[in-house]
Amino acid sequence: MRLRYSVVDDAPFIRELLKSVMNSMGHLCVGEAGDAREALDLVAQTLPDLIFVDLVMPGKNGVTLSKEIKELWPDGVLVACTTLEPSDLPTPADAKVFSGWLGKPFTKEQIQQIIQSTFSGKKEAKT
Repeated sequence: MRLRYSVVDDAPFIRELLKSVMNSMGHLCVGEAGDAREALDLVAQTLPDLIFVDLVMPGKNGVTLSKEIKELWPDGVLVACTTLEPSDLPTPADAKVFSGWLGKPFTKEQIQQIIQSTFSGKKEAKT
């Protein structure tokens, strides 16, 4: 399965690292964003299968942004990419918006595991 994905993180090196790992696995990056405004525009234009979202960014935090993304694109799969733990979120409901949780620093194997667990049994992603 080839996924169309996007990366939302205010740190350019994290965006580049995620893109490098995902591209090496044969997935297609449809865009990246460094803040919430860019992210909403990106999702509206590209409708990616998978969206990696940093939870701690200047301006709007990743949880609020992710809820807005789900309203805009309910079929998009959101993976938190952060140094936070799910238990650090204000409410358990906040964590439920995410299909996966990728702690920083992360490995290629962790990304593969999240993709496998999140997309196993789902229809083929659009290419």
